[in-house]
Amino acid sequence: MPNTTRRPLQWLGFAAVLIGGCTGNHPGPTAPSAVAEAIPGSAERPLRFIVVPQDITGLAVAFPPRNEPVMFREALNDKYRTRNEGVASSFVNAEGSVVWIQEYLRYRVNRCSHTDAMTRVFRQLVNQSDIASVCGEPAAGTIEFPPRDQSRAFRDELEVRYRAMPGVTAQTSFVNIEGDIVWIQEYLRYRVNGCPHDVATTKVFRQIDGGGVQPIDEACGNRAETVAVITGPPFPVNTNTNVPFSGLSSYSNRGRITSYSWNCGQPNNSACTSTSPTPSFRYLRTGPLGTRVDYLVTLDVADEQGNRTSTTFKVTLVQAY
Repeated sequence: MPNTTRRPLQWLGFAAVLIGGCTGNHPGPTAPSAVAEAIPGSAERPLRFIVVPQDITGLAVAFPPRNEPVMFREALNDKYRTRNEGVASSFVNAEGSVVWIQEYLRYRVNRCSHTDAMTRVFRQLVNQSDIASVCGEPAAGTIEFPPRDQSRAFRDELEVRYRAMPGVTAQTSFVNIEGDIVWIQEYLRYRVNGCPHDVATTKVFRQIDGGGVQPIDEACGNRAETVAVITGPPFPVNTNTNVPFSGLSSYSNRGRITSYSWNCGQPNNSACTSTSPTPSFRYLRTGPLGTRVDYLVTLDVADEQGNRTSTTFKVTLVQAY
């Protein structure tokens, strides 16, 4: 449930950066766009830290820098504590949960199936440099997230994978596994649809308090943006000739443009309207030979969700007969 205008999808490879060192503490963010994530290990396989790039240039859907979802997860733990819902345990620590849930959802919103996303994430879990390309470009408009039962299935399998790692022990949290996946997914859904960190956090907490699913509204910068564009002759043209226009450069962040409504701007011209995206109009002579007359062409467009807008274009006609 941009983002507004999407970037073209490009297939770019990138590598994770391994940082040596064995320590029990998670380092803080090393840059605004990345967070170091501790990878569980044992004496034979010591802990190492990985920096996973966040703003992967060219992806259709950009996720927030990981320090912000980690901050949300910490606030979520405090929120659950105040609700006195007891203590839960998990082999996946809070930061690891954020990292891998976000990776799973990044693959999903970029057109990977549940199975493909699981495969890619768990390959990364084993080999941190093996970050796979996404599967495609999502449709325009609100970014849709996977069904919660599939996300929960991923989180359950993540628990299994962590539990099997040498040296990993269960940790306590006020947030149980169900709450972990449901609310991290909701937070990220608001974020990729344009909500800043504080707005997304507020919306999730309203849901937790019984306020229902919150809208992706103007507070998230997710207004419908439908733009009509006319391409026409930039120079004077003769009357009694077919004058071509195009509305194909019109666009919307809510999907395809599905209707075009034109008016050529010349009064008393019976052939002055069209619903084609690329019409031609034949203008009548209305003055002495050689006289130039300007007409204002109007185009009204609508996208597949019914959002409408219009624009105008000045065309200059020379009275040619």
